[in-house]
Amino acid sequence: MAPLCLAWFLMLLDACGSSGAGGQTNDAASTTSSGGQTTAGGAPGNGGATGSNLGGRGGQIASGSGGATVSASAGGGAGGQAGRASGGSNATGGQSLAGEGGGIATGGRGTASSGQGGLATGGAGTGGVATGGRTGGGLGGASATGGGTTGRDGGVATMTGGAPGNGGATGTAATCCRQFGAPSKAGQIAVSGLTELSGIVASRAHPGVLYAHADSGAGAVFYAMSVAGASLGTFTLAGAGTTDWEDIAVGPGPSPGTFVYVGDIGDNAARTGSGNARDEIRIYRVSEPEVEVTAPVGPQTLSAWQRLRFTYPDKAHDAETLLVDPASGDLLIVTKETSGASQVFRAAGATPTDTPTVLELVATLSLGSSGAQSALVSAGDISPSGDSIILRTYTAIWLWCRGSTWATTFGAAPVELPSASEPQSEGLTFSADGKSWYSAGETSTTIYQGISICSS
Repeated sequence: MAPLCLAWFLMLLDACGSSGAGGQTNDAASTTSSGGQTTAGGAPGNGGATGSNLGGRGGQIASGSGGATVSASAGGGAGGQAGRASGGSNATGGQSLAGEGGGIATGGRGTASSGQGGLATGGAGTGGVATGGRTGGGLGGASATGGGTTGRDGGVATMTGGAPGNGGATGTAATCCRQFGAPSKAGQIAVSGLTELSGIVASRAHPGVLYAHADSGAGAVFYAMSVAGASLGTFTLAGAGTTDWEDIAVGPGPSPGTFVYVGDIGDNAARTGSGNARDEIRIYRVSEPEVEVTAPVGPQTLSAWQRLRFTYPDKAHDAETLLVDPASGDLLIVTKETSGASQVFRAAGATPTDTPTVLELVATLSLGSSGAQSALVSAGDISPSGDSIILRTYTAIWLWCRGSTWATTFGAAPVELPSASEPQSEGLTFSADGKSWYSAGETSTTIYQGISICSS
């Protein structure tokens, strides 16, 4: 009787462990036909892939012919969800959870469409990688810790949860500080040749170093100095033009490291109507020089610079404000308009060198009435994290928290920050850590500092 029971038991075990057409068993985990794969405890479908608990407890199974598997975690850790779209189903030949080019991060939820850069909170796609944030579809997205990528061709990085825009800025005001204390004197400029400061920016590579340049007529030279105003170095761009240098900025460039951008963008004739307006404007880009607060350098000549050439889509404009997006490298030029209606133009960071390129109008703003000093935008900067923008006129400093696009950013009401009274004020920059701003005037040698009073 014992042999008969044993045989009966073996037959029953064999019947329970095998799968549908062509299936096999292996330690209680069945594999499906046509190459589909399951995990422990999966029940077979008719040629479809099955599975349960791919990444945690509570898995759900969708099976059947060509059926896709979904679990409560699916590679995302306990409690996550896996989404799929075209290319993400478990059809013949294998398993794909997030769609072509998509991905799921730890604990993340994927609701990705197939294609590059699928949307996935906490996930990743070809469009970029975001730690704990969101990636949006589109080519050319960049990455941001705690945030995500968005934008179509030439899109830019965002702060937490930004929505996509057409090559515009994205992000939220999650880390934007709107509160800065009253300014105080930080230093006194003691740099030979820097008698009429027209632009200033804080180095991102060398904390405590400021770059500045003088007004037109001073040659193709910019200077390095400490926050206290001590001279640290003089740098000449060999062979560069100097029609009207008006601002200086720092940001990413075509290779690793940070770059200095000098805006030859002034055009008084375009604003006043007196004289001949410029046919094009130029921006010069060069790698940040090696200079430290504790290690001043002698005069240097830089020859490995690049020239970017631009025209406006409508007419010539006067401008004194150049901004560089720290995430994408995109360039923004804010015009100086007597009417009070300044325009914001954009160029992609990947603009080819020495090639005439038409700028894109992305926003308008108004800070004062026509003809008033309060309406003339003369300087600005984007914070190192990309979450804030500051602009100044001759009478005030204004701050915007970054929105989903440049249009929504500058369309929102700005916050006026406490500022010093500076004659012909044309220099404004964030500090390298974004927790302060520095300003200087054309006819003054005082450097002022305003310090953030936000809790974080």
